[in-house]
Amino acid sequence: MNLPPFCLGAALLFWGWTCNWMQAAVPLALLLESARFVPTRWEFTTQDFHRIWTFCVLIVLAAALFSVSTGRSMLDSGEVGSGGGSGVATAYAIRFFQWWPMIFAPFVLAFFFSRQRYLPLSVFSWLVRNSADLFPRPRTFPGRQVAPDAVYFGLVLGAAAMTSLKSPFFLPLLALLTGWALWASRSRSVPRWVFVLMLLGACFIGAAGVQGMRQLQAWVSRFDDLLMQRLSGGRFDPLESRTQLGAIALHKGSSRIALRLFTTNAMPPELVRSASYDTFSSPVWMLGTRGDKDREHIKWLPLSAEQDGMTWVLGKEGDSLERNFVRIAQFASGSRTLLSLPLGALVLSNLNAQKVSWTRYGAVRAEDSDQLLDFVVSYQAGSNVDREPTARDLHISQDERPHIEALAARLQLAQRRAVSFRDPLRVVRGHFLSSFKYSLRPEIPPGGNLRRTPLFHFLEISKEGHCEYFATASCLLLRAAGIHARYVTGYSVQEAAGANQYLVRHRHAHAWVIYWSPEERRWFDFDTTPPDWVRSENQQAAVWEPALDVFSRLWFEFSLWRAGRSELARGLTMALMVILAGFLVRLFIKARRQKRSVLPGDLGWQRRMLGLDSEYYRIESSFAKQGLGRRVEETAFSWAKRIQARLTADQQKSLHEIQELHYRLRFDPAGVSEVQRKELAERVQRWMSLPAR
Repeated sequence: MNLPPFCLGAALLFWGWTCNWMQAAVPLALLLESARFVPTRWEFTTQDFHRIWTFCVLIVLAAALFSVSTGRSMLDSGEVGSGGGSGVATAYAIRFFQWWPMIFAPFVLAFFFSRQRYLPLSVFSWLVRNSADLFPRPRTFPGRQVAPDAVYFGLVLGAAAMTSLKSPFFLPLLALLTGWALWASRSRSVPRWVFVLMLLGACFIGAAGVQGMRQLQAWVSRFDDLLMQRLSGGRFDPLESRTQLGAIALHKGSSRIALRLFTTNAMPPELVRSASYDTFSSPVWMLGTRGDKDREHIKWLPLSAEQDGMTWVLGKEGDSLERNFVRIAQFASGSRTLLSLPLGALVLSNLNAQKVSWTRYGAVRAEDSDQLLDFVVSYQAGSNVDREPTARDLHISQDERPHIEALAARLQLAQRRAVSFRDPLRVVRGHFLSSFKYSLRPEIPPGGNLRRTPLFHFLEISKEGHCEYFATASCLLLRAAGIHARYVTGYSVQEAAGANQYLVRHRHAHAWVIYWSPEERRWFDFDTTPPDWVRSENQQAAVWEPALDVFSRLWFEFSLWRAGRSELARGLTMALMVILAGFLVRLFIKARRQKRSVLPGDLGWQRRMLGLDSEYYRIESSFAKQGLGRRVEETAFSWAKRIQARLTADQQKSLHEIQELHYRLRFDPAGVSEVQRKELAERVQRWMSLPAR
């Protein structure tokens, strides 16, 4: 393919316009087109081009690493919003391919400022380079040659097409550039109107292809979202306003990591909450009932992001309380993800989501977020943002009231409450720690006795159960003592995983109680499950858990890198870029020592005409003046056969040899040597001096 002058520069400007990178496109276009006027060339060997090509391929790999490790800071074109993980991942891929004209610019610049017209195919392919060893007989890949400028032209247009620019000028300009490049290389045997018609047909097919690519992009986005969800864990948890005894126990056997916590100097929160409940109707906990007049208070309320779009404020800080920080990382579970936060959470920082909403009962969820939620929580002891206590926080259902009040009377909770607010808390905790046992498989009460609810069986008969039983019984006993209490589900933080790092697994799912302190006007955690439950849960760990943890850690680090938050990947990328840049500078310095000046006739813009300045055309022009010019559908040889009656035998033989040299100059990728080019000019001069018939 013969690129006409300035066509490649125009393509680069088109790329800069579509991708909003004119600051890179303009100097690059000027550099490449200046090779047509600068009479100095570097003597790069084929091995040098091997090295430069390898350099560019390594840059491609580094760019892939850099495009995801820098995260959203690279999305500065404004063409893609800050939506969910799938949209961001698609934007990373688009931006990566848009970089390719810059990535391969060193190779094209080296070619433009060299003395080469073509490069052997072995420069670009290890397989071709080693074909003699791989396929000794016969040689599978002959010494084919490539014009890199034409390939680079196609790459530039491809990168320009990787955009969501919705301009009516995009497709016409793309068609114009393509037609401009192809016009010089069109077959002379095809009429111009046929070429134009075929070009318009190709443009029409291309326009249809654009629509298809947009649909493909949407499909890739959905596939990306599905893949990340499959690999990172579960679905959206529907139990945000309703749960029942035994629901948490279903997750107890899973070693899968649900959360990762990172602290600085402070200890992590012992408990992180997902949801709270105020009404128990055996065996179900819920938020209110359908008949509540004020049921509006349990609806999801949208939060407004701060100016940076990634900070969400739940409440104001208390001046007299210490402020703590913890970094929490968890994978999104679909379009809506229930967050697990310490009680007293006030500010969520670096939480990248389209929408964050919450209830006055402590549940917080992120919608249309990154697949990896990696954010910092500012929290204080106790919560002052949850809804203040209501009559429901003292309610005990009729099924549970008899045995709850009987146990509260035996423990003298009401009398102790009259003396000290905290005394009933101590007594309830001591009662469960001294007389009860933790078990993942509590004894099931026999049927037929309506008095024996699962909770009654736990309190009076079996005295063993899992955290849900302890939390439910404690909540109702506190209510019997006149203390407002709510049932809470979430996770217990208990497993260290290095310096200031903690793992929370699904088997660490937990239930406990929060109670209202009228003195401090805050809600506080209250957990009565015997501490040996931790040892009991750890005994459930599978022998292959360490291997799964390694895979989970690798996936987490990959997700951090993908989300643009991996400092390690960013540092490695910059180090690689420095090394590769040093290699390229060294290569150019070495080649510069061999630079030579070329003859004016060897200037880039002239040699790239690829035979259009052949002296052979003087012969055709002389016959055209006589009305015997070559027709557009004729080849040079068929034209010579048609006019052979007007030629002598010497002219016929000499013309055939001239045409063979001309075809090599015009179409052979290997071109002709300077000696052969000089021979062509001399043969044409002698032919013109031969006597005509």
